[in-house]
Amino acid sequence: MCYRPSFRAALAALSLSGAAAAQTGYVVVRSVNVSSLPGNIGPTGLDANGNASVTHYFGASSQFQNGYLWDSSGLTQVGGATTLASDIGPNAELVGSTTTGSTSFGWRRPGTTLIPLGTYGPWLSTTAEAINAAGAIAGLAGGVECFVWQNSVFTPLALSPGFSKLVPTDLNNFGDVGGELITTQGRHTAGVWRQGACIDLTPNTSQGRVEALNDAGDATGIYVGPQGFSAFVWSAGVLRNVSLPNATFGSGADINNSATAVGYAIVAGQSRAWVDFGVATFDLNALALAPELTFTFAGAINDSGQIAALAFEGNDAYLVLLAPTCGAVSYCTPGISADGCSSSASSTGAASATAASGFTLSFTAMSGQRSGLVFYGVSGRALAALPGSKGLLCMNAPLQRTSVGDTGGTAGACDGALTLDWNAYMAGAPGALGNPRVAGQLVQAQAWRRDPASVKPATLSDALEFAVCP
Repeated sequence: MCYRPSFRAALAALSLSGAAAAQTGYVVVRSVNVSSLPGNIGPTGLDANGNASVTHYFGASSQFQNGYLWDSSGLTQVGGATTLASDIGPNAELVGSTTTGSTSFGWRRPGTTLIPLGTYGPWLSTTAEAINAAGAIAGLAGGVECFVWQNSVFTPLALSPGFSKLVPTDLNNFGDVGGELITTQGRHTAGVWRQGACIDLTPNTSQGRVEALNDAGDATGIYVGPQGFSAFVWSAGVLRNVSLPNATFGSGADINNSATAVGYAIVAGQSRAWVDFGVATFDLNALALAPELTFTFAGAINDSGQIAALAFEGNDAYLVLLAPTCGAVSYCTPGISADGCSSSASSTGAASATAASGFTLSFTAMSGQRSGLVFYGVSGRALAALPGSKGLLCMNAPLQRTSVGDTGGTAGACDGALTLDWNAYMAGAPGALGNPRVAGQLVQAQAWRRDPASVKPATLSDALEFAVCP
């Protein structure tokens, strides 16, 4: 095959070494339009089956709240206009709080009815902030005393010397309670209560709060860091700032038992959702296989890696449930050849970090009896013109071209195809872009074919984006 000079120039900058950072792609499992609910709305918890607790704040100063259960049937409101849905436990059991006048009561919702926790000691008000797998609930009585409720029994949490109050936010399956600790000197810090001892996670800061903790005691939340209010992950005694680059504000929201954390940050005045895998923090928008959406808040993550988030498409707001994937999605608009052919991209099998075969990229409905090739990149999606070609270049450089092939089929018909077993190609080309393969790596692939009868003598296909499995 003789390449047109413009295409040769476009491929001349190919880098043949290096791998993308370890990432995971996410696909949309379901979404619901919440544009009719003015104010602020977001997920507060996510169970193993992808059911979420949601709270909607509205009013001039967000003084009103609605709590919701969000499942596969849609949004179901629980309580009235002064109800918070704080968390969700097994079997979609919600917990939260309802305010009536100057008092509030914590509740659980194991079915379709809100059941108050009851009164505790002299306190007229209670809240229910978090629930664990055993049905234990952490809350606050009278705005003063932290407790754990289980089987109708309230157990107060005695604090270590030097601490006067714990405002709870989460409860793990070993009975650890995370939240905002207040010292006897009045300092507010991110803390965990564990077996009668208070652990100050941010002792060198003026303010902090744990938003979530997992069963290993890893925590995420917000603290005053070197750049101001920032998100953190605390693990094995080490505090790590996880805000996005150039963020002016950030907070963690949830962390699962794989220590994958989610939250949000303010970057250039805009809210951006993030996900942290323990070694690096990524803008969720760079990982979600849904470019039409802008993810602004990631509120919850379960142990399957599903994420409940808030996203926008233009002015429309959506609650979105995302799931990690190793599959491929198609995107981008293919060029149309001189004989009217517009290709269609698909795949079978799964991309693998270890397998030597088993993942075939297929570009069908191409012009018959034309030479072409498949190329790929690992630097994300793009939409750009490629000189001398019809259609769009759908990925960022650097690019890796594979071997030249023939589309087969019939000349003048749209029955040609180009295929590539990507696993086999990577196994046989150790110096290729993206090697060594990394589980979670995002890859974009596209096909190019000659189109000599066209003014632009080459045509580009649509593209595939896929994540590499282990």
